[in-house]
Amino acid sequence: MSQLTGKQGLFKVTGLIYTHPHVDHYGGCRGVLPDGAGDVPIIAPEGFMEHAVSENVYAGTAMTRRSIYMYGAQLRSRGPRNRGGVPTGARACGSVGEPGLLRVHQP
Repeated sequence: MSQLTGKQGLFKVTGLIYTHPHVDHYGGCRGVLPDGAGDVPIIAPEGFMEHAVSENVYAGTAMTRRSIYMYGAQLRSRGPRNRGGVPTGARACGSVGEPGLLRVHQP
């Protein structure tokens, strides 16, 4: 069972929910469960895996290009506090690292 450390201490991960198949909503799963799901249930809407694959693998190049334009990932920085990019509400820039995807399952 994976554990997370937060301001309140150590938390046991007892489940993971994928809300929809956009990589920014499931891509951090391996950061939460680095050793795989094990006995942690992962739930998602019906058809999630098929949609995640079709949108992010088959159309990956187009989706990556869209993300670069949308978030301004290649914009130049204009000072120490500005890393470039286009703020879009709660998320000011794209994530770093490799996205992951663990299969939906109920142990």
